[in-house]
Amino acid sequence: MWLKALKNLVCREKLYLGIDIGSSSIKAIVLFKLAGEMRLMSLVIVPLSQGTLKNKEVYGVDEFESALKSLRQFIPKPVKKAVIAITGSQVITKVIQVDRSLSEIEIEYYLYGNLKLVTEKMAGEVNIDFVVLGKNKIDENLKDVFVVVAKKNLIDSRTAALKRCGFEAAVVDLESHAITRSLQLEFSLAKQDLIGVFANLHIGEMTSLFMMLVDGELVFSRELNIGVSQLINKNADEKNATAKKNALLNISAIEKLLAQLRHCQQSYLAIFDGQLIEHWICSGGGSHFSELVTYITNSLNVNIQVCQPLNRLVASDNKVSSAKQNLMSVQGSFQVALGLAARGLV
Repeated sequence: MWLKALKNLVCREKLYLGIDIGSSSIKAIVLFKLAGEMRLMSLVIVPLSQGTLKNKEVYGVDEFESALKSLRQFIPKPVKKAVIAITGSQVITKVIQVDRSLSEIEIEYYLYGNLKLVTEKMAGEVNIDFVVLGKNKIDENLKDVFVVVAKKNLIDSRTAALKRCGFEAAVVDLESHAITRSLQLEFSLAKQDLIGVFANLHIGEMTSLFMMLVDGELVFSRELNIGVSQLINKNADEKNATAKKNALLNISAIEKLLAQLRHCQQSYLAIFDGQLIEHWICSGGGSHFSELVTYITNSLNVNIQVCQPLNRLVASDNKVSSAKQNLMSVQGSFQVALGLAARGLV
């Protein structure tokens, strides 16, 4: 099955390489454990030229593979198996009920033969994966199955490109699951608990993600169609990445984001019967912009903790330590890559 991340199990094969394919860059992290301590073996970011990815799909194949080949040079040669992610907008998830006597092979056959049960929105050939959650609480003759559907070409284009560039896509995860795992790791390394009701706003380059965690487990997520590229006005006179550091806020875009956030909060409260949010977290590349986080904090009248995913990771050598120091100012961008690399380690 292509979406092994749906099972919260320790990987039988040690997968330490997390590759996060973003709209404007590819981030990669290699982790390993030594004497119970989490070590950082590789930390890399490679830019993508504009237009390489559109709506999360690869359009510039040559540019995409060129970036992956550049990335390959910074990853230890023995490390080939990678964990990658797709986002919520690229997949459809649903819990359905099936006869409890069905085997996994029979469930798979049943799902492919009855696609309308799980999706009517996704055109073209699809990949289906599922996890049996257990016995249905209402009818003991049924069992609940968590189903994930994604476009086949979306998965195939990434895995094929990785293979041509010296990698193997061993696991395709969900971005929200990877972020959850990275938060679990970050809080664990800080000797803090994720106990309670947490809202996490993950601000990416083109889109954002609103997530709800209860006692460290993901219970709700919604993708928002606004990201850093809309929220921040770049200085027109500067063309390099540091331009964003001195950028001005796009207030109208931020107000749209806030409206979407409030709607997500209401949806969550309606579904979970008024279980109030106790803590707020901000992650992703957008968390670097203190003015943006402050504006959201003041508008929502909440305290927001900014994630620092690289802070407590110990570099394996001086070269990696230097790379880490150079990237600390943009460490929020590695939130997804960290969660992908941490599969089997947390």
